[in-house]
Amino acid sequence: KGDVYGFAIITKELIYHGDKGPYHDFLMEPKEIISKLINPIMLLRPTLSAEKCTEQIVTLLKSCWDECADKRPGFHSIKHTLRKDNPEGEVSILDAMVDKLEKYANHLEEVVEERT
Repeated sequence: KGDVYGFAIITKELIYHGDKGPYHDFLMEPKEIISKLINPIMLLRPTLSAEKCTEQIVTLLKSCWDECADKRPGFHSIKHTLRKDNPEGEVSILDAMVDKLEKYANHLEEVVEERT
């Protein structure tokens, strides 16, 4: 589920064309941001608005950043939401990215199961 969190960060950057990084609005140094992500006192999540994408995508990205990893959606659910938000059914770079990450996450789960 950590891959889902990372996927949402990258997706946010692709949608918003961020050149300052996902946490630029917190006005902190990179080391401070990393420290707060590792040892959260307050949750740091990028700011989102529906001006660059639909409310459905904003909701999806926020769910991918849920503090409880078990509450984050899986890649199958993410793909379904993205396709529902794009009714033309065009294959986009996000679709391709989701497919690759889904395969990677599934493979990783299999490896963990084998080793435990």
